Amino acid sequence: LAILEPLCDALTQAHAVELVHRDVKASNVILGHDAQGPRPVLLDFGLVKLLDAEGPGLTSSRSMLGTPAAMAPEQMKGQPVTAATDVYAVGLLAFHMLTGAPAFGGTPGVVQSYLQIHGARPRPSAKVDIDPAIDEPIVRALAPDPKARFASPREFFEAMRAIVMPTDTQSEQDVVTLYVEGGPAELA
Repeated sequence: LAILEPLCDALTQAHAVELVHRDVKASNVILGHDAQGPRPVLLDFGLVKLLDAEGPGLTSSRSMLGTPAAMAPEQMKGQPVTAATDVYAVGLLAFHMLTGAPAFGGTPGVVQSYLQIHGARPRPSAKVDIDPAIDEPIVRALAPDPKARFASPREFFEAMRAIVMPTDTQSEQDVVTLYVEGGPAELA
């Protein structure tokens, strides 16, 4: 979460000024250091796309820029990119961080592209021993249809945090109430 949150916030800020990164992947993230300690830095905005730009930009209908293993289905199909394109890529990155392996890895490029467009969505809990609840936000981020994904990288992060670090306000309230009513000496 400490790595994912600043990345999601950086992408959300880029989207606020109508920029789509289009190449979010592990090799474009480094851990820098500042006064607060280590912090992730998102690199390589060389493929950035203005959301409202007319025409193909850096790509045309016959070319595809980016890394296929980190591309959303709409990128592979030459369709318009949106913030949902980066949400997909962050979902792929989170899957890789959780499992140590790419979501659609281990297959040749053409097969990998086919799986990303048409295949079943990968579930981290099928690869490593983690709570299957983590599968839901990953699968949603990796939805082939951009409209089915989270509205922003920040929304994806919040869904991940809710599962990894759940807050149970009722339990916290019960603890406080018990302490106030009984006091620490009576609890022993």
